[in-house]
Amino acid sequence: MDRAGEGRAGLLAPLACLLGVATFSIMDAAMKELALGLGAYSALLFRSLIGATLGGGAMAVTRARWPDRATLALHVRRGAVLAAMSWTFFWSLTRLPLAEAIALSFIAPIIALYLAALLLKERVGRAAILSALLGLVGVGIVLSGRLSGHYDAGALQGAAGILVSAVLFAYNLVLQRQLAQQAGAIEMSFCQNAVMIPVALAGHDLLAGAQTGTGKTAAFGLPLLQKL
Repeated sequence: MDRAGEGRAGLLAPLACLLGVATFSIMDAAMKELALGLGAYSALLFRSLIGATLGGGAMAVTRARWPDRATLALHVRRGAVLAAMSWTFFWSLTRLPLAEAIALSFIAPIIALYLAALLLKERVGRAAILSALLGLVGVGIVLSGRLSGHYDAGALQGAAGILVSAVLFAYNLVLQRQLAQQAGAIEMSFCQNAVMIPVALAGHDLLAGAQTGTGKTAAFGLPLLQKL
């Protein structure tokens, strides 16, 4: 590849990241509305079902190869992390304003920097460290506003949930980086949603069993039925 081609490739990568962040922000707004209407768990499960269906269709159309055992194990680990990350984030969205929740989640890239250096042996430059520190300042400002003056317990719980989700999201970014070297985007999308479905069902049963003594996976549809 010549220098011009390398320059275009180097420009496309950050543009793709910006497009991904923009799309992710739109999804956050939609999921906040769904989580408020259906509950965080139901919103997560329906999102995973739709994602797995679309991803499976894309896998079939493109005739993508099935991942080997090592790659599949990485998909399972990432799907489990994503399920926990998504549920804590969507649950927190029901207790915090969207802009505030996203601002708090900016701590994730900071954590991801150090995880990438530790787990992937990637070199972290000064510019990346400075950007991460600026993001940390923003998180501190948001938290200081919540901790000073009048606040309610629900908002603080939401802020704590966002921070937990951010830690999981940072680890997800590291796993995603590892998978990107072994699997395509369609495969990653299908596998993450396919894994999230049974993980979400199992998590719901554990929560229901702890509260009522029984597991009831069918209960995820009740909020939707009440809306119809």
